[in-house]
Amino acid sequence: MQMTRTHNSLRNIKYALIFFILNFTVNYFSRAIFIEHLGLDVLGLNQTMVNIVGFLSLTELGIAVAISSSLYAPLKNGNTAQITDIVSIQGWMYKNVAIIVLVLSVITSLFFPFWFSDVKFPKWYIYSTFYVLLSGVLAEYLFAYKKILFTADQKDYQVQKIIQLGRVLKVTFQIFCLLYFEHGYVYWLIIEIINIIMINTILCLKVKYEYHNITTSIKRGSKVRRNYPDIVKKTKQLFFHKIAGFILIQATPLIVLAYTSLEVMGIYSNYVFVMMAISAMIYMLNNAALASIGNLIEEKNHEKTMLFYWQYHVLIYFISAIICYGFYNYINEFIAIWVGEECQIHGTPIILMTFYIALMTTRIQDVFLSAKGLFSDVWAPITEGIINLSLSIILGYYFGLSGVLIGVCISLFIIVFIWKGYFLFTFGFGENYIIFIIKNTKLISIAIISAFIANMLLKSLTITFEKGIFNFIYHILISLSIYSGILFIFLYIFHNSFRMLVARLKVFKGNAKNTQLNE
Repeated sequence: MQMTRTHNSLRNIKYALIFFILNFTVNYFSRAIFIEHLGLDVLGLNQTMVNIVGFLSLTELGIAVAISSSLYAPLKNGNTAQITDIVSIQGWMYKNVAIIVLVLSVITSLFFPFWFSDVKFPKWYIYSTFYVLLSGVLAEYLFAYKKILFTADQKDYQVQKIIQLGRVLKVTFQIFCLLYFEHGYVYWLIIEIINIIMINTILCLKVKYEYHNITTSIKRGSKVRRNYPDIVKKTKQLFFHKIAGFILIQATPLIVLAYTSLEVMGIYSNYVFVMMAISAMIYMLNNAALASIGNLIEEKNHEKTMLFYWQYHVLIYFISAIICYGFYNYINEFIAIWVGEECQIHGTPIILMTFYIALMTTRIQDVFLSAKGLFSDVWAPITEGIINLSLSIILGYYFGLSGVLIGVCISLFIIVFIWKGYFLFTFGFGENYIIFIIKNTKLISIAIISAFIANMLLKSLTITFEKGIFNFIYHILISLSIYSGILFIFLYIFHNSFRMLVARLKVFKGNAKNTQLNE
């Protein structure tokens, strides 16, 4: 069982990383081409519409997370009737959410003439962009919601293959249209619609094929929903957690826009794109492991759970440290090559963005709380949202972008790092919270010391590099190799869980080779 669980997790992670690299690569080129052919204003519009649709999607309430955590036990036990009931309840909930989102969207669009009164591009860009993005959300609510079965059943890689490959093909065709057609944005939107239809159709067929014995219906969900009060309870609790997530991801760019302009928003959105890509990669890694963690927790073996937690904890910190080191040292070089030096941001915001990435990529507590179904701390996301909004608005007024980022980082540090760690260890694991603080302090210290040593070593080598994308890649590969090597050595020497993780991966690799030979 343990090797099967590890195999599923690593397979999910493998596909997540492959498609992350593919998507990041095509989006890297598409964004530069988008700016060149359509301008920063249209890019700012696109980002703003994404945020507005994200705000309207807040009515989703966190249903998917509640459903997923409720499916771990019946999937492990093979209880088909219970699985059918739970997914049917999700369908019923999503139908109602879709209606609410559609009504709110129509009302919201009535205000567009006031919000975008001085734009230079055609007004139809505004409405078409909004409703195309909205259609993608509604299609998932109404048709593709059953894909939750793959995620909860440790087979998320099957969903990701369809969704991520579709995105790669979509963006590739969109780039082609911008380059070779006069009205490129029209084709951009048409391809977006075609992709939505195709992806959701394929997902529905895939679910029907893989889980043919599970026949769900919205009508059934309406009838049996009262038999599963925990789902409703968790959904209500998750609503508040989703508010905090919305404020963090969707509201922050809107606050930046309030103090600046669409052009500045477009420049900042390039950094947001990189930060969100990094967060998406870590999210995919966590999501790939989530079902396996839920399966492990269902075994009720506390010692095994804690051993896995600390190994997974140090793995994510190892990855996060490398990402933060690379971002802090090379983000502006990357931006200059990508979209031009005129789109760079310098100084304090870069430090704050790095701190933000560190906090976002090490949210391991959320993964285990989700796997355990612990969402009762509803006051925490409310407090996080209040701290985030109030500090971002006040500090943003005085310090601009830096002030907004300070507000974001303070709210994340207080609630996500300090409180969530306490909540998980005290109420989830029944362990001493001081252990969490000590081990995190140790990891952070090792990461910072490794960075200082790596920087000194790089300076002593006195390597000079010419400008250009290939020289940049060469430079960053050398730097990250040196840093990750130093970090690996220090962690292996000073961190027992890291040594256990390396040993676990060696055993898994050996078993995988033996399996291939036997086949």
